[in-house]
Amino acid sequence: MKRKTIIFLCFIFLIIFAGCTDSRYPLNGIWYANVNNNDCVAVFMDDHCFLRFGEYIDKLNFTCENGKGTFSDSSNEGLDFIVKGNVLTILVDNNQIVLNKDRKTKAAHEAVKGVWNGPDGWLFAFINDKVFLVSDYGFADYGTYFFENNTGGFKSAIWEYDVNFLINDNTLDAMVVGWYEEDITFIKEQ
Repeated sequence: MKRKTIIFLCFIFLIIFAGCTDSRYPLNGIWYANVNNNDCVAVFMDDHCFLRFGEYIDKLNFTCENGKGTFSDSSNEGLDFIVKGNVLTILVDNNQIVLNKDRKTKAAHEAVKGVWNGPDGWLFAFINDKVFLVSDYGFADYGTYFFENNTGGFKSAIWEYDVNFLINDNTLDAMVVGWYEEDITFIKEQ
């Protein structure tokens, strides 16, 4: 076989058999399913993970190796999952929830894309057209954001935070209006 053909076949096998390895970053993305008319969404952004079912959302820890992983919360209760290519299967009480990776939604603008850390546990994770967040009270939430000319904003779905922000290099300055109004500075994870 020609060298070019061998390289192409290796690339195809890499895509077909891709799962989580020592690097979690191939999981990055938003994975969707619908279960009994409730959206089930798993979001991976670098070392961060959010799992949403209907209106319930939580930021979870996860481990993954050789296509098999576990989500765990602060009480270390876990859910197992398997990832093969663009399919993530969560195993729940002898049932399976099959999620498909979103490959259609436009990727987030490079200036906003990624994880931003604020003080007191605040965290924003921008991926595709969504933002997932953790407040200073440890509450997870999500929303759809807009972004243009280094400014943007969103209203979160559960706690109804109104957020307007400005990005300057690796700094995001946000005005967060919720139970109170607060200016918060976030730094982008590298």
